[in-house]
Amino acid sequence: MDKRELRSLLRKKNIDPAYLKQASRIIQNKVMSLPQYRKCRRIFCYVSVDGEVATDLILRDALDNRELLVPKCMDKGIMKAIKISSLDELVKGSYGIPEPAGNLACEDFDLVIVPCVSAGKNGERLGHGAGYYDRFLIDSRRLKVCLCCEENIREDIPMEENDLYMDLVITEENIYENCL
Repeated sequence: MDKRELRSLLRKKNIDPAYLKQASRIIQNKVMSLPQYRKCRRIFCYVSVDGEVATDLILRDALDNRELLVPKCMDKGIMKAIKISSLDELVKGSYGIPEPAGNLACEDFDLVIVPCVSAGKNGERLGHGAGYYDRFLIDSRRLKVCLCCEENIREDIPMEENDLYMDLVITEENIYENCL
């Protein structure tokens, strides 16, 4: 099964919203308990939308205790990390995803938290298909953390040459480590 077919299959599956809400809370608490998270001073984290593992707890914690950078889609295929001081700075942007109104990019951060449609136990990640995160993180040595519901962990994630592996895939049931 290729990436497009797998994305279509998983999107049709429709995760139960109550399950996703509960799983999201557990996953976010796991992230915030990581030693790597606790010691970092600046994180980059996606702003979740419906159907994704929520990031609201992480975003609020980061705003209260460290510096927070969030993605902003610029020109086609280009994403920047923009520092925010409040969630009120977010406006509906590309693809209907909340993003910062400002454009002042910051490239200095310790940890990156990325979304997925599905992930594998060895750090494989199936994104939404635009390749923004793969391009953004291509030369990054930062800790890459992917948030995924356990029911979307698969053994058959197709990986291509430009696809990046995650260092950690965190679900409500497990933390899968890749080469840490």
